[in-house]
Amino acid sequence: MRKHLFLAALLFSLITTAGAQIKDNAIEKIMSQRVLTDEDVSFNATILIPRLYKENKQDTINALIDYYERNYETGATIVPYILISKIKNKTFKEQLENKALVDSPEHYRMSDSFFYLENIFDPFLSWYLDNYNIAHNSVYSEYIRTAYGAYFDFIVSLSREELKTPGHTPVEQFLLNFFVHPSDTMYKELNKSDYNGTQLQQAWRKYHKKHSVVSGLDLGVSAGMWVPDGHLSIVGSHPYLGYVVGGKKDKWMYDLALNFSFLRSPNTYIVNISNVAYPTNYFFGYYIGLDIGYEIARKNRSELDLLAGIALAGFQELSTDNPYYNTTNSNSDAGSVSCADFNAGIGYRFYLSYHKIKGKNEKNSYLTIQAKYHYLQFDNDGTNLLGNAWTIGLIYGGYSRKADHYYISNER
Repeated sequence: MRKHLFLAALLFSLITTAGAQIKDNAIEKIMSQRVLTDEDVSFNATILIPRLYKENKQDTINALIDYYERNYETGATIVPYILISKIKNKTFKEQLENKALVDSPEHYRMSDSFFYLENIFDPFLSWYLDNYNIAHNSVYSEYIRTAYGAYFDFIVSLSREELKTPGHTPVEQFLLNFFVHPSDTMYKELNKSDYNGTQLQQAWRKYHKKHSVVSGLDLGVSAGMWVPDGHLSIVGSHPYLGYVVGGKKDKWMYDLALNFSFLRSPNTYIVNISNVAYPTNYFFGYYIGLDIGYEIARKNRSELDLLAGIALAGFQELSTDNPYYNTTNSNSDAGSVSCADFNAGIGYRFYLSYHKIKGKNEKNSYLTIQAKYHYLQFDNDGTNLLGNAWTIGLIYGGYSRKADHYYISNER
């Protein structure tokens, strides 16, 4: 009896241990199983497509592309090969099939021609342009540079070979040339009449309109002259320095501006403090306000803007070391004047440069000349200072915004 109990306990122990081991193996398999990402599939495609093409296994390539499209949409990686193959097989049309089963019914119902129109530049051709020289980009790991570099060489080779065949349409010729020598300057060719009525030209104009709009956060420095008129002209014209910070969205500009004007007045004027008249030629002015602009015209790098602003403006009439200045005066505004400043004018802006910085921002630097008229109402107890003022100024600054790039991931 004791022997039988021992055998039963041993058998139970073995079964339990085996069951636990099976569960552990199953859990380990589940926990270590990797789900493929878009980057994984893209990387695999860059390796497999050239190899399968060399082995003349077109059916396998078609199956690979079908898997890619159904599970990850039509990826930018495979689009160059798809387009070149269609051109080579005389089946090219300005459309791309969207096979992906996605949650958005609007996206799923998108026609092949509309899918092509919406994506051919952004992201497909943009992806190719951003990554074409990846083989020489030390930012990436060696195996990424090698794999993608070989794939781009393969695409260039296919395009060059197909360019030897005559009879291509303008769109086909453009795409093949782009895959050989991608550049931003090539896009301008699409403005030619040869491309009239093509979806590629339509897509280019839409893409250009979107990316030619200057927007983003703004930071600049300003300098100019403040020139008063009327009775206010007695205090004379003064240079000013300052800065602006704000932003631009579409055609609207919004800036917080801070300016300081300086140098003594060429004339002496009177300030009354507690019924005592003080002669002075001191001047130190300020402008703190919100400047708003609207782009009314732009061609290439030149832009014309309408300007308006509201601010607090004023100036100190007496310096603290003036012998007539009473530092114990209970009126904290004694020796200064201020008022609301409503202004309007016009500005000419010239964009100096445009930079696309990998992984960071697009930057547009500019130089602006502005002419504005300021409506003022300085109430000075002494010399009459009623009058308005002109400002003529320069602003050097720049807009910065998040860049639209499609760089290949360096992580796997």
